[in-house]
Amino acid sequence: VKDLGLSIGYDAAWIDFIEFPVQQRTTANAGTDARICSGNSFQPDAIATNYLTLKWSTSGSGFFNDPGIINTKYFPSPSDIEAGSVQLIMTLTGYSYGEIVMDTLVLTFAPKPVLYAGPDTYTCTGEVFTTSATATNYFTVNWITQGDGIFSNPDSILTVYTPGPEDIYKKKTRLIVNIKGEDVCARVYDTLLLNNM
Repeated sequence: VKDLGLSIGYDAAWIDFIEFPVQQRTTANAGTDARICSGNSFQPDAIATNYLTLKWSTSGSGFFNDPGIINTKYFPSPSDIEAGSVQLIMTLTGYSYGEIVMDTLVLTFAPKPVLYAGPDTYTCTGEVFTTSATATNYFTVNWITQGDGIFSNPDSILTVYTPGPEDIYKKKTRLIVNIKGEDVCARVYDTLLLNNM
């Protein structure tokens, strides 16, 4: 309040304690770099805080099911897989004027195991059978049978099967092969029917 003096005294109020709110910073973490099996989709483990808008983009030609949400899924294109890797970029708009925050993860692709056990076939009763299976992008292989015969080497893609008494009696059995590629890929199975004539 102004007193009667013209230039004597401060004529002022003093504030001696001011508390400001904690600064809300925009943060972005697109997630850890990842490796997936070719043909699979990918969901990043992204984290983001204090943002107005969020948008995902890619250096490749795949697509996101919803590029405006944090827990989106990415569907790689054939050219992404052929290239071997792709970058996924998360871009945030913060609350401060002109604030843009970005983070990137690298997604790489493991080749998918491919398996063909061979065609269903016939052998003479009791005759051994040599497999003609084909497989790519695998590290381990294993043959099993629904019958009682034995494989000369069940851990080889090309092996010899000797039918057992039950196989011969029933005149047929199924031979099942499975392969395993990189850990990010599931086992692949295929079956053939072996008939005894």
